[in-house]
Amino acid sequence: MSRGYKPISWDDFRKARALDIHLIRRVWLSGAALLWEQFWPAAWPLLGFIGLFVTVSLFGLWGWLPGWLHLIMLLSFFCAFVWGVLRVFRSVRLPDLGSCISRLERKGGEVHRPITSLLDAPATPLDESGTRHLWDLHIIRVSTAMRRLKVAWPAATLARHDRFGIRAAILLFVAIGFVVSGEEAPSRLAAAMDVRLGVFDPAEPGKLTAWVTPPDYTGLAPIFLTNRPDAANFAQISDPLMVAEGSRFVARVHGGKDQPILKELLAGLDAATFSESAIPFQSVDDTNYSVDHEILGAGPIQIFQNHAVLGKWEFGVIVDEAPAVGFSRAPQKTHKEVLKLGYHAKDDYGIAEIVTHIKRSGGDSEMFTLALRVPGGVSRSLEETSYHDLTPHPWAGLPVTIQLVARDVAGKSGESPWINLLLPARAFKHPVAKAIIDQRRTLALSLGNREAVGKALDVISQRPEKFGDDVVAYMSLRTAVTRLGLHDDTKTRADVIDLLWEVALRIEDGTLSIAERDLRASEEALRDALDRNASNDEILELTRDLQRNLDQFLELLQSQSSQDERGPFGDSERAAFDPDSELPQEVDSVGNRSGSEEESRRNREKRNRRELQEMVEKARDLALTGSREAAQSMLQELQETLENLQRSQSEKTSGGTNGQEQDIEALEDVAEEQDALLNETFEQLRGDKGEASATALQNNAQQQRGEVVQERESANNKELPDLSDDQIERMDDLSVGDPAPTADRQSNSAQQTE
Repeated sequence: MSRGYKPISWDDFRKARALDIHLIRRVWLSGAALLWEQFWPAAWPLLGFIGLFVTVSLFGLWGWLPGWLHLIMLLSFFCAFVWGVLRVFRSVRLPDLGSCISRLERKGGEVHRPITSLLDAPATPLDESGTRHLWDLHIIRVSTAMRRLKVAWPAATLARHDRFGIRAAILLFVAIGFVVSGEEAPSRLAAAMDVRLGVFDPAEPGKLTAWVTPPDYTGLAPIFLTNRPDAANFAQISDPLMVAEGSRFVARVHGGKDQPILKELLAGLDAATFSESAIPFQSVDDTNYSVDHEILGAGPIQIFQNHAVLGKWEFGVIVDEAPAVGFSRAPQKTHKEVLKLGYHAKDDYGIAEIVTHIKRSGGDSEMFTLALRVPGGVSRSLEETSYHDLTPHPWAGLPVTIQLVARDVAGKSGESPWINLLLPARAFKHPVAKAIIDQRRTLALSLGNREAVGKALDVISQRPEKFGDDVVAYMSLRTAVTRLGLHDDTKTRADVIDLLWEVALRIEDGTLSIAERDLRASEEALRDALDRNASNDEILELTRDLQRNLDQFLELLQSQSSQDERGPFGDSERAAFDPDSELPQEVDSVGNRSGSEEESRRNREKRNRRELQEMVEKARDLALTGSREAAQSMLQELQETLENLQRSQSEKTSGGTNGQEQDIEALEDVAEEQDALLNETFEQLRGDKGEASATALQNNAQQQRGEVVQERESANNKELPDLSDDQIERMDDLSVGDPAPTADRQSNSAQQTE
């Protein structure tokens, strides 16, 4: 028999180990299995909480939680973790040697407790009889059974604790989380510990975007200060960044805790003083701020947020220079008394406007202004010529001073020196037109003269035959008289002054001056449309209007040219004055010129009209194809051509007009001589003078005829006015000394000559 049970000691186990060297390994494995059977059910809640924490982190759910909820959940996971660890320590005990051997014997073999039996000792001493023999056989049998012991796997007891299989779901979500997060898995796990509470958040600055917007007049693109490859170096440049005067610093800040602030440091009057200004950003929303600030001068600009410098730049300001403007040549007047101004201007960024100030010499400060053309609307350098018809102005013919003023795109102005000028005035030849212009000038000087002017105009209007019975002129004069009688305000005076000018032009030139004015207005309208880059439809409409006014003007100019060349006397009548002279041209039955000269004149007029029309069409085509500057040049050429055409026409007609005036003066002299001859003839018939008087009259008649013929030949071969047959017969009678037949003729001739 064996002794009673007692716990197995390590000394006893050493004896058993001496029997089987592999027994210790099996005992340790059995103890590990026993330990796992205790740990797994106890650690399951701890591992479940860890798996849930990893799942939440890998899916990035922490970033969607407010700071306070993030902190609460994190503390919850921490408490669960601590509870799980404590539970493991409370539930798991290290197995002792007896427990390890007992599990090995119980689950690893068929023989009951072979290791324990091996370690037993006999209860009674062994004798040399059969007792020892039996004990040895027992040892051999249990030793053999002990060698056949195997370590059993740990028992799967977790299912009793997790009947719903939560462990599998957690494991699945953890795997999916690693797949979804990919390379961001470590950062997402670390974000679980990044709790952002409002009070305890670190003051992180926002993201700055800044640039400089040059003023519109420069035409320059914005200068970006951030978001560029060299932004870091760009902000560290020691030399200031030069910007145009009036440039604006624009900045946007995204994020950050505090409101950003712009600080600008400007130099004072001396180099040692500075002035600092702080400008807070405007809040666009909860996370975006903006500022738009004009750079006032040279100096640094800094952007602060959360006491951190987001950006710093040094700026310098390029001051805009005032434009330079002046006259290219002294102001001139054309043959039509139109003021011709040649001017030039220059500016660093562009000329926006040029005007001319005109005021009376030595007078008060009253002045009027003329707008001059700037090609393209804005030009950095220009040299132009403009024409201005100022003959309708009340100051026409008076000394004035004139000055050019240019304004650039930045609003700065430049002026030219004042120069003296005699304002062009139109010289009217028709007596009625001259009288109307005199009354117009009187009215322009003072409104108090309106009654006297009204009476004078009333007298003029009572003789419509003096201005060709023109109904329009008559009605206009009556309108002026009526308005002056009814109203005494400044507006009425201005309206009447304009009306009298139109009447005087109509009496002087008919509708030619009005057509010329409409033509100039059409040219100016087309120029303005080209300068402001008008649409093609508007260009087409203005071109048609220009062509229509040009046709009307050329028709009237041609009609006046034909009338001026014919003059008030026909060629046959001129030839009859001097029968000894030969006509340079053939004349038709009504005494008008004909032949090659007339045909040459008509061909020349057709050619001029065709050339002018081609200029208009070419300007239109250039404008429609986008060549606006070339179209402007073509209009300038058209204007110069019209000026030259009118100048040549004026020179031609002025020669004829001078000859006609000389003819009329010769007629007046002849009429006076006829009156004297008539008186002397009657005296001779009464016998008062006798033979001496007859001889004197004969010599006088011959001398008169010779002087008139000589004057005719000396007037550049211009033919003198015609004399009637009575006048010629009278001279013949006197030349032979017979005054009797002449007396009757002289009376009739004197009346005809008058």
